[in-house]
Parts: sequence; structure tokens; C-alpha cells
Amino acid sequence: MKGFSLVEILLALTIVGILAITAVPVFRTLLAENDLAVSQMLLSQAARLAQANARAVAFDNDWGMRAVKGSAVVFKGNDFASRDTTEDTTFVLPSAIKFPETSIIFSKFTAIPSQSASLTLKAPNNAERVWTMDSQGIIY
Repeated sequence: MKGFSLVEILLALTIVGILAITAVPVFRTLLAENDLAVSQMLLSQAARLAQANARAVAFDNDWGMRAVKGSAVVFKGNDFASRDTTEDTTFVLPSAIKFPETSIIFSKFTAIPSQSASLTLKAPNNAERVWTMDSQGIIY
């Protein structure tokens, strides 16, 4: 006889099922860690772009970064509400990552931030990373 018996097929399916069940949590953890790393990197890029624009005195204005769930917006001006939206640059962050909203304004020429900031980025699996900018604008 050729082929596989029912017992062999069920055994193979059981092994595949066990492997799949153990792989899913590991895969979710990897996705969460990747989302945290990407969010941290994009927040740093947005802050550095705002700093560079302020240091270059682009449009003879202060520049800022506003971080909200799902995005970081680099904007011209010293207030997010009254900004010139035509100069906005938006960095799209992974939507699953949660952190408190914050705005940082960088003064023109010196690019010194209006405040230091520390954002705790939290993934759905409760993994966390901290993004920090000190009072001189150095990002950790």
C-alpha cells in the first residue's frame, strides 16, 4: 500500500498545530518590539528635523514637533494650533503604540527645546521603551 494512514496524518497535523500555537506569541512579541523601535526612531527623526530647521532659521521662525498617537508632526511656528500647515511634515507611527501627547518647540538659531521630554512608548503586549530628550535637545 502506498500513501499515509489516518494516524500518520493526524500526528503530522498535531505537530504542525503545536508549532503554530507556540509561534504566534513569539511573532506577536517580535512585532511589538519592532513597532516600539520604529516609533522611537521616527520620533527621533521628527525631533531632529525640527531642530535642524530651527538651527537653520528656516523661514525665520521657531520649529516644533508634536507627537500624538499614530504620528509625529514637524511644524513651523511656536504653537501647534496656530502653525502654518503648508510647512508640516508628518511621520506616521505604528498605531498600536501608545504614549502621551506632547509638543516641543525649538528656538530658532540655537535649536534649544522649550522643555525636556520623556515619553514612555507602550505596546499592546505591555512592552515599553522610553524616548527622552534633555533640556539641551540631546535625544536618548
